[in-house]
Formats: sequence, structure tokens, C-alpha cells
Amino acid sequence: MAGKISLAFNILLGIAVIYLFTKTSTLEKEIQTEEEIAITEINEYPSIAFVDNDSLSLNYKFRIDKSKILEKASADVQVLENKIAKAQEDYYEIMNKSQTGGFTSDAEIAAAEKKVIKLQEDVPYLQNQMENRIKRLTKLEGEINDSLYSRLYSYIDSYTADKSIDVIMLYTKGMTGLYNSGYLDVTAEIVTGLNAAYESEKTAE
Repeated sequence: MAGKISLAFNILLGIAVIYLFTKTSTLEKEIQTEEEIAITEINEYPSIAFVDNDSLSLNYKFRIDKSKILEKASADVQVLENKIAKAQEDYYEIMNKSQTGGFTSDAEIAAAEKKVIKLQEDVPYLQNQMENRIKRLTKLEGEINDSLYSRLYSYIDSYTADKSIDVIMLYTKGMTGLYNSGYLDVTAEIVTGLNAAYESEKTAE
């Protein structure tokens, strides 16, 4: 389950970081000088920057901290899953032994019957506990994902405010994008800014 969480986080990061920053203004309708026209012709294509997905995932401290929380919650669910699996295994073992004449005394039969009754009580309880923990985990994951998206969107919006960047795209080596020129890579700046904002927030708490 921890792997699924990691994948979900990476997908969320991918969605959040692909941000199209567009600027529109009524001034564009005004008559341009020859120099302005020349600049416009040079910049007719959108300015694109890239963020490395792996680096963002590994170095954004908010994501790292929240991943640990989700992994702990996931581990708690796994503990219950294991208990249920063991209880079911014990139940089927007793049933099989009973059907094949494996009990050699009345005392063994009585002990087995007592254990079966307990297992029949325990399994529904454990299943209910596991369902509740899964619901809490799902809710927590949704809240963290929403917060992650909000943080990324807010910071990137601020980051691009004074820069001539139209598009920031997620780059994953071997998966998305065939080439990424180094000077177009703004990963370090994005991660540094995100971490600074997160650390400042934690200090203020």
C-alpha cells in the first residue's frame, strides 16, 4: 500500500506542477512600435521551463513529512490485514482437522470449538476496525493531496509573477520529454522556494 501512496503522490505532483501561466492585457490592442513588433515576433512561441519530477518528489520536505504519516497509517491497516488473514488461516485449519479426524481427544475438540467461537467473534471486529482505518487513511490522503496541490500552485503562481515564463512542465527522465536543456530547468529554484515557505510555516506554528 505504501507503493500505491507513493505513486499517488507522484501523480499528484505531476498534475500540480504542470501550470500554465498566461498574461492578457488590453494594452495588447494598442498600436505597437516597430521595436515592439520585432520583440513580439521573436517571442511568438511560449516560454517553457521544466521541473524534474524525481528531484521534486525526493526533496520537497512537505511531501517527505506527509509521506511518513501516510506510510504509518498504511502500516496500521496492514497490521489488521495480517491479523485477519491469520485468523482465517487458523479457522480453516481447525475445520480441515475436524473433517479429517485429526482430533484425538474430547479435550482437543473442546479447545478447538472454543477457539472457533473466538475467531468468529474476532474476525468481524477486526474487519470493522480495518474498514474504519482505511476510511481515515483515504480521507487523510485526500487532505494531504489537496494541500500539496494548493502549495505547489500558490508558490508557482508567485514564482512566475515576475518572470517571462508561460509554461512549467514536469520532466521525468525516460518517461516524459525527450530532451531538457539545463538552462530551462528551474527545479532547484522551485524546491528551494517551496522548502523555505514550508520551514517558515513550521517555525510560525
